[in-house]
Amino acid sequence: MFDAPHTYLKQPPLCFERRDPVPVPNPHMVVWNEPLAVALGIDYDTLSPASWAEVLAGTYRLPHSEPFAQAYAGHQYGNFVPQLGDGRAIMLGEVRDPHGRLWDVQLKGSGTTRFSRNGDGRCPLMPALREYIISEAMAGLGIPTTRTLGVIASSMIIKRPHTLHPIQPAGVMMRIAASHIRVGTCEYFAAHQEYEALKAVADYALQRHYPHLMEEARPYEALLRAVIHAQAELIAAWMLVGFIHGVMNTDNMTLSGETIDFGPCAFMNHYDPATVFSSIDRYGRYAYGNQPSIAVWNLWVLSESLRPVLEQPMQADQVRELFYAAFERSYAHGMQKKLGIAHHAEQTLWAVLTPLLTMMHACEADYTLTFRTLAELVNHDAENYAQQTMHTHPLWHGWVQQWRAMQPDTALMQRNNPAVIARNHLVEEALEAAVTPNDVGDMRPLHALVETLRTPYAEPQEKYRTQPPPKGSCAYETFCGT
Repeated sequence: MFDAPHTYLKQPPLCFERRDPVPVPNPHMVVWNEPLAVALGIDYDTLSPASWAEVLAGTYRLPHSEPFAQAYAGHQYGNFVPQLGDGRAIMLGEVRDPHGRLWDVQLKGSGTTRFSRNGDGRCPLMPALREYIISEAMAGLGIPTTRTLGVIASSMIIKRPHTLHPIQPAGVMMRIAASHIRVGTCEYFAAHQEYEALKAVADYALQRHYPHLMEEARPYEALLRAVIHAQAELIAAWMLVGFIHGVMNTDNMTLSGETIDFGPCAFMNHYDPATVFSSIDRYGRYAYGNQPSIAVWNLWVLSESLRPVLEQPMQADQVRELFYAAFERSYAHGMQKKLGIAHHAEQTLWAVLTPLLTMMHACEADYTLTFRTLAELVNHDAENYAQQTMHTHPLWHGWVQQWRAMQPDTALMQRNNPAVIARNHLVEEALEAAVTPNDVGDMRPLHALVETLRTPYAEPQEKYRTQPPPKGSCAYETFCGT
C-alpha cells in the first residue's frame, strides 16, 4: 500500500512526533468504503479481513509505515491555543492513486500522543460513523472533502458524559485526505518563531498542492492567494447546499481546500442564516450565514502566520477582497445553475434570488426541497407548488412570473439541486440503529443511507425525500466527537 515512508517526515523534527497507535482490543470491521478503495487502487483482498481490522486497531503495521502525529496550533472560537496537534490521530503513510496523486492515510481514535492534553485519544463509534456518512454525502455532492476508507468497532467502552450517548464502543476510522496541513500548522511555527520550519512547511504545501506556483516570482504570496481561492470556492459550495460545518476553527481549515473534521456539522433544513446545531457554539459564531466571514478571518490569520516568509505581506483588506471576489463569483454561478438561469447575466441573478431567500426565511421553507421542486413550477400552476409553505406569501406569484419569464432550464436545475441530503433525522436514525451502548447494532439503515447519498441528484426512495420534522418540534444538537 505504501511505497515509502510519508514525505512529511522529511520536514524538521518539531513538525511531528513519531508515535505508534495504541491498540484497541477485539477489533472488527463495520465499514469498508469500496468505491473509495477502488479510486485509490487499494484491493481489500490483499490483506485478510482480520488484517485490515488489525491495521486500524494499531496491532499490524503496513510495510513502509512510520507512524507519527502532526503538530499544529489554532484559534478555537477566536481564542489562540499555541499547541494543539493530533491528540487522537496517527498518520500511517501516504498512498499514490492510479492517477499519480498522493493521499494521506490517517487513523482517528488511535490513542494518546504528546498533543492529547487531558484527552484519552479515543473516538466513540458514533462520531466515526457520522464522519463516514457526512463525508460520503459531501463527496456525492461533488464538494472537496476528506473521506473515510474504513471504520472498526472495539470491545473497549468509551464514556462521554455530556453527550446524548454517554457510553459507546470505541471506534477507529481511517481517514483519507489530500493532506492534513492546516492554517493551524502555519500558526504553530509562527507562534514559536520557528521560521525555517514555517518555510519548509510552506514549501511542502506548494509542492504537494500547488506545484505550478513554485516557479512564481513570489511563491509564498502565490500560495496564500491559492489557498484563499480554494477556500472561497469551498465555502461557496457549502453555502449552496446548506451545509454548516459547525466548528470553523483555524485548525479545521486545510491549505488544500478540503472539508475536514465532521464533528458538530449538519445540513440546514428550514432556511435561516442564523442556523446553528453545535452544542458548544452558544453565540452562533459558526452559524450558516457567518461561514464566509469566518473563513476570511481564518485566512487573515494564515496571512499573518506566513508574514515571516512572505515577500510582500498582505493586509486584512486584501485578504477580504480576494476571498469575496472568488466566493461571490462561485456562489453566484452556482445559484444561477440552481435557479436554471445560467444563460442570463450574473447581474440579473440577485433580482430573483434576494426575494426568494427572503420568502424562504419568512415562511420557514425547507432549503433543499425548495430548490429541487422549483423545477416543477416551470410548466405547472404555482398553487400546486410542492412547498406549500410559500404559495401564500404576498410576493410569491409575482416572483414566479418574473422567474418564469427568464425561461429557466429544468434539466440544469435537476443536475444542480440535490433531491436528498444527509438529513439530521435520517443520520440520527441510522446511527441509533448502528450503535448500542456496548456493541454494534443493525448497520443496514446506515449502509442504505450512504448508498443513497452517493447519488444525491437521482430521485431517491420516498423516505429520503420527505419533509424534515417541523421547525421547533425538536431541539437538534450536534456534538464534537472528542
